[in-house]
Amino acid sequence: MNRRVLLRALAGILMSALAILLVARSADLPSAIAQVVNVDVRMLALPALVVVAQMWVRAARWAILLSAVQTTRIRARTAMWPTTAGYLGNTVLPARLGEVVRIVLISRRTPVTATAATASVLIERVVDLLALLAFAAGAYGAVGAIGWLPLAGVLMLLAVFGLALRTTGWLAAHVSARLPTRARDVILRLLGSFNSTRPPAIVLASLVSLVAWALDSVIIFLCAGALGISIPPAAAILISAGGALGGVLPAAAASFGTYELGAVTVATIVGIPVGDALQVALMAHVLVVVTIVVMGVAGIVLASVGAGRGSTAAREAVDTAPIPRPDDSLQIATADEA
Repeated sequence: MNRRVLLRALAGILMSALAILLVARSADLPSAIAQVVNVDVRMLALPALVVVAQMWVRAARWAILLSAVQTTRIRARTAMWPTTAGYLGNTVLPARLGEVVRIVLISRRTPVTATAATASVLIERVVDLLALLAFAAGAYGAVGAIGWLPLAGVLMLLAVFGLALRTTGWLAAHVSARLPTRARDVILRLLGSFNSTRPPAIVLASLVSLVAWALDSVIIFLCAGALGISIPPAAAILISAGGALGGVLPAAAASFGTYELGAVTVATIVGIPVGDALQVALMAHVLVVVTIVVMGVAGIVLASVGAGRGSTAAREAVDTAPIPRPDDSLQIATADEA
């Protein structure tokens, strides 16, 4: 294993251990675990189906961005299994190596190059984070915890991100010719993929991300019901957002510890009982992880079996096409379609 990856994995384990200690100091962790273990599993069928629907929505979002970065139409069903395999990788592997898994699988399955797929994943991560922040800010505003100014700020950041992508053509035109040929080609292709992504694709991907986070809140709400805990929809949104923000931190596999810490911290701020918030967060987290593992294993098998034979030739045609002028979006699109 790469030394840097190993260090990040160790740092994640330490962060998760610290988060678990902090959660245990503020709530009765053994009692919460006991409540989760004793839940009627039949009550979890519906939230598990919502997890599946959420994964489909995420696949649709990635398909939108994949289609944008290389002007090659990719359908949600094509991106579905590489997406589930990637989320499985992020769950069980350190340093979010699952992103590499889905990039490899989609580049084998479609004409999309690995460089374009990488660009789409980078854009997706930023869009998803901004959508989460907007969702959380809107929820905080709705419950009166804070004003609406943070939501406006997040929307402004999204607009700035969209404009920043439009400057990548200018950046590509100024890439130093002194760089090694291979490195310069990769940078130009990556910037070209960024430049091909139009604002409508960013807006659409952001809206789809909001749907994904809304489904995440539904999972929280349904898990609370399975535990016999009554929480308002706004509280479900906030617990969902807090857990997701905690999951962004470096952590051990599946973000256990940091997810719960984020959910409990946010719940405390808005007056939700810590014990209730911890039970709901634990239940939802375990349910999502188990469902992702099952779907991810199926995704690896189906994505590998379903890799199109013609995708390799098409991908090679794109990879060997002449580097277009990055300041000319029409020429970029033409080269990508070659």
